[in-house]
Amino acid sequence: MELMESGLSNRIEIVPGSAFEAIPSGCDAYIMKYVIHNWSDEEVYQIFQKCREALPEHGKLIIFEQIMLPGNEPDSNKWIDLHMMVLLVVENAQRKIAVSRKYLEGFLKKII
Repeated sequence: MELMESGLSNRIEIVPGSAFEAIPSGCDAYIMKYVIHNWSDEEVYQIFQKCREALPEHGKLIIFEQIMLPGNEPDSNKWIDLHMMVLLVVENAQRKIAVSRKYLEGFLKKII
């Protein structure tokens, strides 16, 4: 793991959890990498509120995200965004098919 190889493992702690529930307090900095783009504006606000609650006065919130350039100029981030939208459509379609299949199977069992 890069963290171990960097020699920083004694200064960094990776903590899994939900940023909507609570963020561990007492750290000088919090890093979010490719997190914010997954949520609506209201959900991002909730995440930032939890960060504010956890951060000390001198603390920092460090965010790594890709930024899309405005306009129609080529931008690799636009391709990534398009790819993510297609994945979401496919994932939602697969979920709906699975739910529909389960519903229909149950319905057909009742008829037969």
